Amino acid sequence: MLPAGPYALLVELADGERAEAFHAELLRRRERGALPGVREIVPGARTVLLDGIEDGDGRISAGRDRPSRDRSAARDRPAARDRSAARDRLARDLLSWAVPPLRREER
Repeated sequence: MLPAGPYALLVELADGERAEAFHAELLRRRERGALPGVREIVPGARTVLLDGIEDGDGRISAGRDRPSRDRSAARDRPAARDRSAARDRLARDLLSWAVPPLRREER
């Protein structure tokens, strides 16, 4: 897993089949309300991008209040730290998941 700016997390998987299964699991969990702080789930060939990770105060970050280009100033702001903390918590949660392989009819 790699941070993709203050608002997103890029999850790289071993192959396309695992990426597809992980993407399907993310969609299932979001539908059940288990991912309220993620605005977008974007599949790639071997990756899945989770964008719009929730701030510490419960707002969705993506698309508003973007930090300035001065990254040192952005890191010092409490909102930027909150977003990073939310992103890191989500990364820890994702690491604990057991994702079953896709069944043929799910593809």
